[in-house]
Amino acid sequence: MISFVGLVVLICAVAINADPQCNVVIKGDITTSVHFNLEPVYLQPSVRDYKVTIPHLAQCTNGESGVKAIICDEDVAPEGKLLDLYTLIVNRRGNLQSVGTVLITVYCI
Repeated sequence: MISFVGLVVLICAVAINADPQCNVVIKGDITTSVHFNLEPVYLQPSVRDYKVTIPHLAQCTNGESGVKAIICDEDVAPEGKLLDLYTLIVNRRGNLQSVGTVLITVYCI
């Protein structure tokens, strides 16, 4: 017979080892060597649709050439669409019970 504490530890271990489901979306030229990773954007539980604003980077003195976004959720990979280099639309398709993550890399001209 398994104890309550043992059951909680087992559930946590399974949750930690769960692989996130991700989608990658790209807009523009991401072959340049100068790029910057932005702070992660966290998608809060119970919210299905997000608009993520990507800032202009002062470090890109000649402007931005491309953007790559990796969008992850616990159960089902979210859909994403980059409208331009500064606007990402995210649609979460799963159960919305966990926090999702968006990792954005901006590439400079």
